[in-house]
Amino acid sequence: MPNSDQESKLHIPRSFRDYRPLFSAKLQAEFPQLRFDIHAFSNGMPLFLSGEVPHAVMIAILNGDNFKETIADLFAASTLTQDSSDAAGKNVDRLTVFTPFADFRQDHRERKLISPDSKYDMAVVKAQASTTKALAAMMRYVAGVDNVVTLDGHSHLATTHFQEVGIEVINTTAAFAAVNELMARGYLNDKQRIVVTGVDFGNLAVVDAVSKRFGFDRAIIRKWRQMLEGGTKTITRQELVEGKLKGATVLILDDMAASGGTLGNSADLAIGKGAKEVILFATHRVYAGTTYYAQLQRLLDRDRVKVVMTSNSLPLERRGWEGDKSDPKVRRPDSSGEMATKGVELLNLDEFTIDTLRSLLASGGNPERMRELLKENVIKQEDPYVIYQRLTGKRAKKPRDRAIYDQGEYRALPGAEPLPAGINDNGRGGEY
Repeated sequence: MPNSDQESKLHIPRSFRDYRPLFSAKLQAEFPQLRFDIHAFSNGMPLFLSGEVPHAVMIAILNGDNFKETIADLFAASTLTQDSSDAAGKNVDRLTVFTPFADFRQDHRERKLISPDSKYDMAVVKAQASTTKALAAMMRYVAGVDNVVTLDGHSHLATTHFQEVGIEVINTTAAFAAVNELMARGYLNDKQRIVVTGVDFGNLAVVDAVSKRFGFDRAIIRKWRQMLEGGTKTITRQELVEGKLKGATVLILDDMAASGGTLGNSADLAIGKGAKEVILFATHRVYAGTTYYAQLQRLLDRDRVKVVMTSNSLPLERRGWEGDKSDPKVRRPDSSGEMATKGVELLNLDEFTIDTLRSLLASGGNPERMRELLKENVIKQEDPYVIYQRLTGKRAKKPRDRAIYDQGEYRALPGAEPLPAGINDNGRGGEY
């Protein structure tokens, strides 16, 4: 048993300190810190040194621009939990990782459509692998992680990968805080008929929870890809499969604002179904690529889009990174006809994060105690098709794997029906 006068201490790795230096300083002033040092041998190989504590909480962000640094810090965390098979024992008995953001989108091999005639028949991209499956194994068997706490994690499948290796997963949401903030700013009130929905089935768990807590009506949107004639390009389509939006204030939820395309398509769908006004909240401002600014500007410029809100779970300016971004803005007439600036609004989650860390440290590493302390913001992640059936009493048709896609060619899976004639013609090959 580690010898410490504290039951739990916070570990802020270098990757997080570099990513959010000012907030890291605030956390260092707020919580007891686990001693952790990195020295080097004469040839540059690292030497990791750790203090002792029964339970440590490590805060980590895993994004594309700090992926290598965070992976290195997870490797270094093995110093905390490693059982060296000697009388001294471990430095840390229980390790919890809290991720204010972790990009878990690569939770399975990508699927490619086989034919323009069906949106359900898929080919598995053979060259790819699941990042989250590998990350779960590394966190459990290298870093020795016992618990992972996410903030609006992307998928139930990623959660399953962690659970399969024995890691307890607790998913929290910022959606409740966002609704309260939208009310405080006057965008939502009890005189409106409010309908809450998500951009896709993947948001069903949080949509249902928000609907029940605040008494909002619920709608369900489904998203799928459709192959264009010729087979070389696909487009994303969405449809309203449950609920009525006409005359309502429609609150659309998503876990991240990336290119802005899905949020824009969702707003267009709601407006096309007669929504009086649309409010959008996406927890993480990933702001991917170079087109996000123009896409979100077009969204802000829509007359019936009342507000677009995201949070500061990810900073826009990052130390040593040349890809700094900014929140989109437009100039347009206000209600009095005067020109005014309309931009993406921000939900500050610093206090939310501090409260979460305080609860995790107080739990002593016991997952049931964590759930109890965090219960106001916990959302259980599960298969959205299961949630859909439970909410509607209907089964939604799932995509099915019929083929393998490898190095530009499709081939049928063993035992599957033959593929359409000419499927490997007409330049359908791709980079994988």
